Amino acid sequence: MDAAISKAEQLWAQESQNQIVQEATEKVNCLFNGENLADGVNQDKINEAQAAVDKVTDEAKKQELQDKINKAQELLNKQNEQAQIVQEATEKVNGLFNGENLADGVNQDKINEAQAAVDKVADEAKKQELQDKINKAQELLDKKNEQFTITSVDPYKEGVSQFVTGTYTGKNAGYIRLIVNGEKTSLVSMKGLPEGTFKYYMSGLKATDKVSVVIYGDDYKQLAEKEVTIEKGKEPVKIITSVDPYKEGESQFVTGTYTGDDAAYIRLIVNGEKTALVSMKGLPEGTFKYYMSGLKATDKVSVVIYGNDYKQLAEKEVTIEKGKEPVKITSVDPYKEGESQFVTGIYTGDDAAYIRLIDNGEKTALVSMKGLPEGIFKYYMSGLKATDKVSVVMYSSDYKQVAEQKVTIDK
Repeated sequence: MDAAISKAEQLWAQESQNQIVQEATEKVNCLFNGENLADGVNQDKINEAQAAVDKVTDEAKKQELQDKINKAQELLNKQNEQAQIVQEATEKVNGLFNGENLADGVNQDKINEAQAAVDKVADEAKKQELQDKINKAQELLDKKNEQFTITSVDPYKEGVSQFVTGTYTGKNAGYIRLIVNGEKTSLVSMKGLPEGTFKYYMSGLKATDKVSVVIYGDDYKQLAEKEVTIEKGKEPVKIITSVDPYKEGESQFVTGTYTGDDAAYIRLIVNGEKTALVSMKGLPEGTFKYYMSGLKATDKVSVVIYGNDYKQLAEKEVTIEKGKEPVKITSVDPYKEGESQFVTGIYTGDDAAYIRLIDNGEKTALVSMKGLPEGIFKYYMSGLKATDKVSVVMYSSDYKQVAEQKVTIDK
């Protein structure tokens, strides 16, 4: 009985393994179309076939199937590599064109670079398709080179540039001149200049000038003309337009405005002594700001601006306004119990704006001092007694307490 069961189990196991081998073989064979990969084969399908082969126990059969999977993987790797090559070549070739014309900046180097990429393509049909496009690009470039063109004129900077320079394509460039505001300059030979470049000495051109460069052939016939762009030069800082009033005891910065360009550094001169030179980088254009606290109205101060080359560009005096004198209550008139109706007295200093009393610890109403003679205070308060503890308190225009003094009440 046991022998029969064992034999049955063996037959079942053999049948199961045969099924595994059959499934693995089918999955592996589906990877191929002849000696090539079948359409649609990707890494997932190879991985699926590999998982099926891994279940095969017959070592000979397993190795046979594994060899096929290895071949499929090799073919897929080459296929993926070739797809990348085709993509890169296609991008380089397409980059040569703008519609039916050459794209801007295409030269022989770019065409050669695209050709090198196409040479790596293995698919003959795709390779020929790309090669046809390269041939067209080469033809367009050859025609372009046959036409004489000034391809670029370098920007001319007013007050800085001394030459008009640029590039051209074409042959037989022999002479060059400028036309400035309708007037022709001297015709100069281009002999000795690097092929494809021009250079003409001309200083002093202004942004308001209308200028073009003209190139002639060896036979003195005009080949090409192109406008010269003249960039407006920087206007040096000529004037510090304003210096904000500096308030003694309050201000911590010297600030103001200026006109012009190239302002780079700033310092103060305080009573003949130069302060540290500080960069103006980061400040809004046309404004300056220099940290300096503690200046007094008696100080003689000026602000100085320098250019990038550390040369002085402008200087202006700083007005320092005398600081406010602290408020001090110098006297409080005696208050007579049963008679007085006002608390009065005198004070010195600036910015006394409001007044109140403190009567036995209680604050009375805050009253404006507007209309009172300078240096005098007066606060209505009747009924005070000699036993009361009273003081008068003054406040500034921003409601900060500036002075306090005891009020004497006579019995």
